[in-house]
Amino acid sequence: MVQDDCAQDYSEHVAIAGSRRAATFVLNALDPAHPRPVPCDFVAPIIG
Repeated sequence: MVQDDCAQDYSEHVAIAGSRRAATFVLNALDPAHPRPVPCDFVAPIIG
């Protein structure tokens, strides 16, 4: 899950679409030879 290892990320279903954390997971999966550090930013519940 996006929230694993990031206690301050309260992203819910809709907020994940604009999540820097989720985007970085996708980029790392698409280009595993050049992984980027996954950010852990505060994301408020409901309002993202």
